[in-house]
Amino acid sequence: MKIRFDYKNINKSYVERLKDSYVLIVGASVRSGVSVANILYSLDIKYALSDSKSYEELETSRAKLINKDSTFFYGKQTENQLENIDLIILSPGVPMSIDILQLAKSKNIKIISEIEFAYRTLKDNKYIAITATDGKTTTTMLVDFICSKYTSSHALGNVGDTFTENITNIKNNDTIVLELSSFQLETIDSLKPNISAILNLACDHLDRYTGMDKYFEAKRNIYKNQDKNDILILNHDNPYTNSLIADKSTANVSVFTFSLKNNNASIYLDDNDNVYFENKNIFSIKNIKLKGSHNKENILAAILITIKHNIPIDIIEKSVLEFEAVAHRMEFIREFNGVEYYNDSKATTVQSVIKAIQSFDENIILMMGGRNKAMDFAPISEYVKNHCKAIIFTGEARTEFSSMIDFDNKHIIEDFDEALHYAVSIASSNDKIILSPGGTSFDRFNSYVDRGLYFKKLVLSIK
Repeated sequence: MKIRFDYKNINKSYVERLKDSYVLIVGASVRSGVSVANILYSLDIKYALSDSKSYEELETSRAKLINKDSTFFYGKQTENQLENIDLIILSPGVPMSIDILQLAKSKNIKIISEIEFAYRTLKDNKYIAITATDGKTTTTMLVDFICSKYTSSHALGNVGDTFTENITNIKNNDTIVLELSSFQLETIDSLKPNISAILNLACDHLDRYTGMDKYFEAKRNIYKNQDKNDILILNHDNPYTNSLIADKSTANVSVFTFSLKNNNASIYLDDNDNVYFENKNIFSIKNIKLKGSHNKENILAAILITIKHNIPIDIIEKSVLEFEAVAHRMEFIREFNGVEYYNDSKATTVQSVIKAIQSFDENIILMMGGRNKAMDFAPISEYVKNHCKAIIFTGEARTEFSSMIDFDNKHIIEDFDEALHYAVSIASSNDKIILSPGGTSFDRFNSYVDRGLYFKKLVLSIK
């Protein structure tokens, strides 16, 4: 059965133009590609799907398609799949470097992201777009949590449900809070957020990008269509985002900043955890539930975003103090026999692991591992010496990670379960066992969520 639409919320002129087109969806994941296919089918727009995976591997995707007779290309992606194609909608996990996309570019076939498609399909909404190397999910969820106390709000994009999947749930003038990865930002064309934010930038995804410049270039797309009526929020304390404050690329947008240490920022925190906006003390965050100084950065960013989104200060304060950790991001699981357990499965960068380590002064038993993204974890060495009691390396990159980090009390244990059991065996009262892996989950798990849930299950079974 086709999806039903409230056409008051749909950009009818865009949809009508698409009805004269043939769309190829590249990447047929359930979360992204299938969501796009189901919307296109329901809008009577001709489409096909293409994925390099096999027929067997895409069984779940086929099952989720409304139109079971959808044209579906499996395996090797060849030039003939581009025949009569007018537009490609790209799933975020698919790199622009693959052959079929390079062929499409040579044929001047337009390529847009799933985010861009959803943005064009809707009309008359308020957009907040957030990106970062680390912290974007927590900040996105906090911004949505605050906004939802005052107006209708949706947290979408790289967190929760896909933007496209929620087109039918969004009403005119709703607030849409988008978490955007660099992958999603690569093919942004017309997206113009009312407020955008780059929380921080650091080395990441070097398995996808040829260098940091390409990664940063993708991130900067978040504000490329903004003007002086729009707002760009930047981290004053991060060297890369700080360099954008006076950069010519941001000259046409209104820039505001947040800082943990510089009172020249638009919003900053003093030594007693008092928040100052435009040099006026607005409230304290001393009693927040989130751990770590990095979460104070996320909170400041969220406060600034929601102030600029015209949410009353009293609602912001109450919401910030109520908000709890997002799953898999320094998520407290339990305390047992005096030992605290934290799930930070989302930590897949150097900086995110460092921030997890900095959340506590000492007594950390750190679990690291997974699959490396061509990253150098040597900088962690200076932090573990003062904060960690032991490091346990597990998974595919265990030996590689261990060789990078200079620390005396480290252990290599291939099996994930055994790694946790060993951590438990050496832990004593007041220790903190933290899964902050650094590597991706794909050596053993389907996602960081699966890894985090599995870790939580193991921890909760400890007796």
